[in-house]
Amino acid sequence: MSDATISWVIGELKRIPSISVVLAPAGAADVILSVAEGPRRALHVVNIRKISRTALSSLLDSADMQRERPDGSVTLYLTPALTEEFRRRLAFHRYSWIEADGATIHLDVPPYFIHVNDRGGDNRPDRLPSDERRESNAPERPSRLTGRTAVGAEALIHWWHIERTYPGTLPPLTQKALVAVSGIAGPLAWRLLHRLEGMQVLTAERATVRTHRWRIRHIEPLVRAWANEEREPTRSATAYVYARHSGELLSKLARLTPHALTWALGGMSAANCYAPTLTADPMPVVWVPAHERFDDIAKAMGGDIVDSGANVIFKQTAKDSWATFAIVDGAPTHADGTAEIAPWVQAFRRHAASWMPARANSGVRLVSAPRALAETLREGVGRSEELVDMLKMRMGLSDE
Repeated sequence: MSDATISWVIGELKRIPSISVVLAPAGAADVILSVAEGPRRALHVVNIRKISRTALSSLLDSADMQRERPDGSVTLYLTPALTEEFRRRLAFHRYSWIEADGATIHLDVPPYFIHVNDRGGDNRPDRLPSDERRESNAPERPSRLTGRTAVGAEALIHWWHIERTYPGTLPPLTQKALVAVSGIAGPLAWRLLHRLEGMQVLTAERATVRTHRWRIRHIEPLVRAWANEEREPTRSATAYVYARHSGELLSKLARLTPHALTWALGGMSAANCYAPTLTADPMPVVWVPAHERFDDIAKAMGGDIVDSGANVIFKQTAKDSWATFAIVDGAPTHADGTAEIAPWVQAFRRHAASWMPARANSGVRLVSAPRALAETLREGVGRSEELVDMLKMRMGLSDE
């Protein structure tokens, strides 16, 4: 590796705040990296910058790429500008790399995990050692607890409950285990776990350099953060459905099932089913699939979309995240497309679905108890605080 290339790598890494990078002693790895007062880790630089995307794809599928070398150093690949697909594949296999053209740095060097990706900025030298253009770097913001990331948070709250209630049912908490129970992407699960470690929701228990394990320390801060960061739904509508009382209105929700395969009662309405507190049922908030038309949903219930005088609210999100752990009559509504599911994953889903006995409303589907709690915290209206306290008590969160 040329001295000019190593100098460029050191210069690039030094642009990241709090990172210290020095040239490794002769005969050892190429550079030594540390963050703040943390441990020093050796990096071995491999230049594959001129490789074609086809060749890179073949290399990823082979055994020739090394994440860690026999001497304990981590391989840092210098790559051409990559597509998002290649970035996901590299991150999933926990490789570290710097893109020559894409201003992207990804370091998976335990105990450090750093991802920088910013296309823009000034005060950067114009040329790489190979005369290739590069652009500025800035630390990427942590993922918000919304959408698919929130599904990961929802799964972790279930994990906390199952570990406490059914000891020995679950394996150690790892990135792979979180992916198995939540269905979120591997890199997304990795970022979430590391963020929650920083929030002290999780405690790291690393068995080996290659295997990262966590233990749930405090779960309530995760619930609060989720409630604060979850975005409002992209689409909503209000409707009026004739009903003599709230119980009759809830029973009419069952008419949606033949029309929409997935739907669920959410917010304070669901929370009051899990932890009956309010004598008068809140206005139902109903999550419906993103592809459904609100007019069709209202007609299925025997009602109409209205601007005033409504007694039911319909909401939608782009990827129907609310449906992942929704339940009906004590069973999960979602189905997995894989032919075989690990027994512990089946146990997880069974225990998650039966965690909170809900008030009997035959055919009424509910978002999970953790999601109902987060949504009620976010609503923050009327007697929601009283309902939150009761639901937290029934979920065992008041013991935290």
